[in-house]
Amino acid sequence: MADDSPTARTDARPRFRFGAWQPLTGGGIAAFAHSGFARLLAFQLGGAALAAFVVVVALRATLFPVVDAAVQRLPEQATIRNGRLDWPESAAVRLAENAWFDVVVTPAGTEPLGQTADLQLDLRPDRARLEGALGHLDLPWPRGLELDLGRIPATASWGAWRGAGQAIVAGSLFVALIAAWWILATLLLLPGWLGSLLLGRSIGIGGLWRMAGASLLVGSAVAILGLAGYATRRWQLTGLIASQAIHVVVGWLWFAWGIVATPRGGGSSPFAPAADRPGQPAGKRKKGRNPFGS
Repeated sequence: MADDSPTARTDARPRFRFGAWQPLTGGGIAAFAHSGFARLLAFQLGGAALAAFVVVVALRATLFPVVDAAVQRLPEQATIRNGRLDWPESAAVRLAENAWFDVVVTPAGTEPLGQTADLQLDLRPDRARLEGALGHLDLPWPRGLELDLGRIPATASWGAWRGAGQAIVAGSLFVALIAAWWILATLLLLPGWLGSLLLGRSIGIGGLWRMAGASLLVGSAVAILGLAGYATRRWQLTGLIASQAIHVVVGWLWFAWGIVATPRGGGSSPFAPAADRPGQPAGKRKKGRNPFGS
């Protein structure tokens, strides 16, 4: 018969003491409950840096080549001023395209050329339209915006901001991911605490928060893999959309897996008999009385 003494249950915890080195399994997630915050933070910083790197590489492979080609095909003179696009040509033109992105200009009174890529930027007289698989988004030109779209000034501006834009995207994504993981981990505390209580798992609030943070890393890894696969054309737009939707569920599932994988002990189920709760002092436990004894 297995030893169910308080000592046996307490001794089950140290096996996770040095095990918080990977969040890919339930046991690995559970190990973060007994690790320090610095261990989780190191994983999160590394995950955010990797995500920012993949996003920048994906932009360089998909969007930037189209913009590079589009600015070379701009006319000598074109401006955006007072909320209007002043375009010298009267016919719609496709400036550049690839499988992921295309840029077109649709002057007033002309028919749109149609979308040939997964995402299209359509420059219209009063707005820019982003067209994709999920619909379109219209962005009116700001009244105070003055932008010279002539080929020479536009090429110079794009060359000056190309590198800075990548740094801004990477830095913003890095900070946003850390903040999002911390916020989501906090929101998962209540369902995680209820689940651990019902299952009789001994997990404190801090441990649950670290487990939730580690679980979200697994979900983010799915999103990163989906973006990398899309940027390398391993799968189509539907694969990208599916991976971004699945990554949310994966984080929740890994959190639940980590709770289930945690050994029983300490904060046991409220439905367990009082004598069987590990937190009950041995001297105060009521022993069953033999009705046939003297």
